[in-house]
Amino acid sequence: MRPAAIGIVLDRSQERVLIVKRRDIPGWVLPGGGIDPGETAEQAVVREILEETGYRVRVDRIAAHYTPINQIASPTTVFVCGLDSGAPALSTETTALGFYPLSGLPQPFFTLHQIWVEEAMAHPSTVIERPIREVTYGRVLLTLVQHPLLVCRYFLHRLCKT
Repeated sequence: MRPAAIGIVLDRSQERVLIVKRRDIPGWVLPGGGIDPGETAEQAVVREILEETGYRVRVDRIAAHYTPINQIASPTTVFVCGLDSGAPALSTETTALGFYPLSGLPQPFFTLHQIWVEEAMAHPSTVIERPIREVTYGRVLLTLVQHPLLVCRYFLHRLCKT
């Protein structure tokens, strides 16, 4: 899988984070996506956030580099970003977006992104480097068993995009 860039976009108070509700699965996530050929991770996160939310951001710091332990996750760089300009705008990938308190994110919020937010906020002066242990074949199978319609919907959406 191609490398990804994810943004933790904080509002001016540093107490609320920008999240989006995906169109392909009914859940909330941090904005971000794949890094295009010839693009840096920093350029990708700025582009993805603008495309998904309508906001222009600046990268304040690299929070983490996460590496996959299998073929179902992507190498991911997580950035903490600040808001520069723009207005909320939905995209073809999103059905809702907004700033929510770090202590009260709407559910369902993607568990891995929750962990990444918590790690980034707990270590503001450190670049975290660790494997993505939370994404395993067993967890994917468990999700398929518990939520078969959501998993099918996600994969059908991905197939239609290619």
